[in-house]
Amino acid sequence: RLKFEELEWNHESTKALIEAYKSRPCLWNAAVAEYKNKNLKREAYLEIVEHPEEFDALGDISVKVLKSKIQNLWRTIQSEEKKVN
Repeated sequence: RLKFEELEWNHESTKALIEAYKSRPCLWNAAVAEYKNKNLKREAYLEIVEHPEEFDALGDISVKVLKSKIQNLWRTIQSEEKKVN
């Protein structure tokens, strides 16, 4: 599996990650009951990294790398929102 610093995140891979993440509300939507289910969240992360045929653009990444990228995307969103507001 690739390490975070070994990856080249481009528009296609970032978009694939966002779509994969978005399609699993248990990872991001605190309003759904599944959000508090750690086992379901773990399964959702594993589903993303273990099914590369669904998300070819992501390549061979680990859950740790996936979580790091998502965290970085959230930070970027928050930073940009602060600039606008």
